[in-house]
Amino acid sequence: MNYTNEKKTEIVNKYYEGIPALSIAREHNLSKSTIYNWIADFKEVPISEMNISKNQLRKDIVGLERLERENSIFNYVLREMNLSKNEKLKFASSLDDEYPIHTICRVLDLHRATYYHNKYRKPKVTMIELDDEIYKPVIKEIFNNSKGRLGGRKIRKLMIKDGYTISEKRISRLMRKMNLVVNQKSDDYNDAHKRKYFYKPNIISKLDSNTTLNMIWVSDITYIKTNSEHYYLHVIIDLYSRFIIDYTLENHMKSTIMVKLFKSTYTKSGASIENG
Repeated sequence: MNYTNEKKTEIVNKYYEGIPALSIAREHNLSKSTIYNWIADFKEVPISEMNISKNQLRKDIVGLERLERENSIFNYVLREMNLSKNEKLKFASSLDDEYPIHTICRVLDLHRATYYHNKYRKPKVTMIELDDEIYKPVIKEIFNNSKGRLGGRKIRKLMIKDGYTISEKRISRLMRKMNLVVNQKSDDYNDAHKRKYFYKPNIISKLDSNTTLNMIWVSDITYIKTNSEHYYLHVIIDLYSRFIIDYTLENHMKSTIMVKLFKSTYTKSGASIENG
């Protein structure tokens, strides 16, 4: 729509009457920049009609030239800084309360549409964040049911059994976010003097009757690992001489093996033993 000078004058006068430029722009379906441009146009008067001395005019011209030189330097420095789009947006957001947006965007060489899109867009919710909200209650329930004993590795195993696909690293991250801390063993656990139940004294080693061979036999089991499998070495030791009297090598460590070994060793020693 074309506006005559009379119409423009009428609109500009509304501004001088105290009506905000935004309200005028909405009333006449115009942009604020158009209103401000018309106001600037109507302010312009011939130099001959200006109430200004030649000296003042000369000073103003010198001041404008200085501002133009400084502006040129500023533009050069700004180009050399090679600001990224995100850095420009950050500058624009920090200045938009003090200066007009179109001026800021022009100086920063930033599209106003880019500025407004960045300022008013809603933050995107990623698929990872959506999945996190699904995993959180599951992790928390497993953790609470274990009374805080399970960490990320064991929680992952239980979740995989239930059909979830998730990494141990992700579980640990979500546990930290939910402040789920695994219960740690007390420092007193390995201190026999601070335990509730103390170690029992070795009574056999202090018996006076252990003065010769074959008075007391003791047993021990040693774990032996090979390339293909592992075995258990069951031995019987004479407590007095510390010599190994007999042994057997098996692929398990059931108590019946040691009982059988004691009986056969006792029999081989020339004594008799009742079947028990």
